[in-house]
Amino acid sequence: MVLSDMEHLCDIILETRTTNQRYLPAHQVKLDTKIPMFAPKGCCQWCGKALPKGYRRFCPPEQVGHYPNLRYRICAGAYSMFWYSISAFKRAVFIRDNFTCQACGAKPMISRGSFEIPNVHQLHCDHIKPVARGGLTETDNLQTLCENCNLRKGTKEQYVGTMSMDLI
Repeated sequence: MVLSDMEHLCDIILETRTTNQRYLPAHQVKLDTKIPMFAPKGCCQWCGKALPKGYRRFCPPEQVGHYPNLRYRICAGAYSMFWYSISAFKRAVFIRDNFTCQACGAKPMISRGSFEIPNVHQLHCDHIKPVARGGLTETDNLQTLCENCNLRKGTKEQYVGTMSMDLI
């Protein structure tokens, strides 16, 4: 009898998790979430310096402090912290929308010396049909908006990619 109560409780918890899911789990993201290349080929993707032979994306490991055996890939770590600070479904939507606001066309960038990377902290992953109105967190119902457009929109519905704030 205790086992059946436990099974029933597990079923309720599982049902709650699947029906009230606010964020899309990474394994369900069907779009590309790989780290894009922003710097020119042959340059470090974080600092922009020319790479030595044998390195394709980031600078070689550097010695940290005065410990000769401790080496750390500073540029790779910094870039990973920048890129993975946002969830997989947001990264996928940002890549799909080319890091561009679908309402006003803004593309916030951060200068990294000789090249620029998108400022993902000024972009919002927005529900076209808001969750408050029954919208789901699926990639078809998500769009990239800049902070100003998303805050102006609120819980109103908006067409995808209209490049204006036409509301339905």
